[in-house]
Amino acid sequence: MKTFLGLEESGKEPFDIVILPIPYEMTTSYREGTEFGPMACIEASSQVELYDDLLVNDLPCGFNIHTSKPWINDSPSLKKALTSIKKFTSPWMNGNQFPIVLGGEHGLLLPLVESMKVHPKINGKLENLTIIQVDAHADLRDELNEERFSHGTVIRRSLEAGVGKIIQIGIRTYSSEEKEIMMNDKRVKTWFARDLINTHSD
Repeated sequence: MKTFLGLEESGKEPFDIVILPIPYEMTTSYREGTEFGPMACIEASSQVELYDDLLVNDLPCGFNIHTSKPWINDSPSLKKALTSIKKFTSPWMNGNQFPIVLGGEHGLLLPLVESMKVHPKINGKLENLTIIQVDAHADLRDELNEERFSHGTVIRRSLEAGVGKIIQIGIRTYSSEEKEIMMNDKRVKTWFARDLINTHSD
């Protein structure tokens, strides 16, 4: 199996950083293929230079990095798949290592949020969690294509789960329903794409 950055890994715990590939795709509404994203990222990472001026040594710079086997979707339904993702990620959310999730569609965010409850800094209270969302879409719909657990509803579901703050960056398209939440829910701070683009030249 290919490893993150093409590094040789010991496979021995304790790990400092864990790469978690989750090839999830169940509610895409335009093009398919998000499930291939995690392995494509891992494959491309082998082309990254291991040297950086900000680091003392070449990567892994003394850290024990572990690339996990990918999550396998053998669930017959959407809800069971999301529960399976939560079960897959929860053991890595205890604060003993830094998890990096490589995912498919946005819908996988909700089980990740729920699995974060075990982190000591969250301490079971999702109001202690802030999500930074870099996205073109707000993902605040109540449902999309008659599905409440869709990629287009995941930020709204996260708020309902109790997340304390959402910082949205680069939003450029949204519904009137979503605009209402962005303007009135104090937990949501939105930086619209139109306000981030500098149209002035020196």
